[in-house]
Amino acid sequence: MAVVGWAGALACLPLILSAGLLALGIWLPPAGAALAALLAGSGQTVYDYARARRARAEIIRSFGQYLAPELVRQLAENPEALRLGGERRVLTVLFCDLRGFTTLSERMKDRPDLLTTWLNEAMEVLARAVVDNGGMVDKFIGDCVMALWNAPADDPDHAPHALAAGRAMVAGIAELSARIGAEGHDVTLACGVGINTGECTVGNMGSSLRFDYTAIGDPVNLASRLEGLTKSFGTPILIGSATARALGNEDLVALGRAPIKGRSEEEEVFTPREMHVRAAPVAART
Repeated sequence: MAVVGWAGALACLPLILSAGLLALGIWLPPAGAALAALLAGSGQTVYDYARARRARAEIIRSFGQYLAPELVRQLAENPEALRLGGERRVLTVLFCDLRGFTTLSERMKDRPDLLTTWLNEAMEVLARAVVDNGGMVDKFIGDCVMALWNAPADDPDHAPHALAAGRAMVAGIAELSARIGAEGHDVTLACGVGINTGECTVGNMGSSLRFDYTAIGDPVNLASRLEGLTKSFGTPILIGSATARALGNEDLVALGRAPIKGRSEEEEVFTPREMHVRAAPVAART
């Protein structure tokens, strides 16, 4: 019955349109009204299709360089996953910083071309490690990279994927450093990685002039702090307690509790067993 009702309404539409125009002093035969209604409907369909295409193209443009192709495809097919107002999600967040790059920048101030080349190559290593392990490059901050897992697309294994990326970063920067040294440059590159898991606010944030898809919250801040503590603990990767719990059976070494700037409670920290060396004494940790 509902189908018949809709069919009858559509059949009457040209007559209704013709009568409405006649009341305005415009004579349009029912056949012409039918054609106008058809063209109007077709125009709306074309408009909706073009708008969907634009939305898909915008997603590919915005995320194509920072996400694995399969994740970009999922987002393009389901744009609703990008909630403009933000949402709460449990994420694993990673920060990676190139060690000693500030000092290297001072040494190489007369060779900005070479310095830029090395920085770009290092950022390529870090970004590739993120994308190859299903993460999203959130942003580059000087010689540091921030990355997210489990946003914008779901990733039930976000913690192990982030750790795999961290391991790939450490190995990749070591390889790059060895290659630069083999080319005759007295340069040693290394990196520190901080990884933490927790509930964050994630979404498009910024102003009407510029906004980015990013995450904020205490777990993000802690991941950044952990990266800063890697030197003090004598390890290239430092993992927060929430991430350690999420990793489950991963072979980790507990390094003890560390005071975290800006937090009243200390955080128990971990590192992969294969990267463990004798930790610095607590007094040296700042």
